[in-house]
Amino acid sequence: SSDDEGDDNEETHDAVGIGDAMSKILGQNVAEDAQTILAKRTTARMGEIQSDKKEIKTA
Repeated sequence: SSDDEGDDNEETHDAVGIGDAMSKILGQNVAEDAQTILAKRTTARMGEIQSDKKEIKTA
């Protein structure tokens, strides 16, 4: 039955995504915090990429 449990874990990781899989591995709920930070934060490099995209569209 241990093989069946292993398959279930793999399917769960595929279904929920890397963030949730990592939270299980680390024993912490990191996915929610990561998504909140990513949703609200724009790094300087991200700003450069956005402006580059705008320039390409207008060119």
